[in-house]
Amino acid sequence: MSQIHLAVNSKQICGNYHYLTETRQATLRKRKQPNDDLSQKFDKFENKIISILSTMSQVQSDKLDKIPQELSLVTNQITQLRSTTTQLVKEQNRLIKN
Repeated sequence: MSQIHLAVNSKQICGNYHYLTETRQATLRKRKQPNDDLSQKFDKFENKIISILSTMSQVQSDKLDKIPQELSLVTNQITQLRSTTTQLVKEQNRLIKN
């Protein structure tokens, strides 16, 4: 069997490595440049979402604050209904006896 010998000097390796490194850095630099139009649209979208969430949070907070007041009103109405019902039952019983 024959053997294949490959001779590569260090200058070729370093040169290729340097070339690949420069190419990669240039590629990364190109990718880092933002697309202004897309960036602006994304910023507007983000601001709208934040505004919507903020508004929704405030509305929910207001509604939660009103719950105790509404419960108090319902409790008062139930109490009034009991009182009225009790009076009506008494009056009905009185009328039946007569």
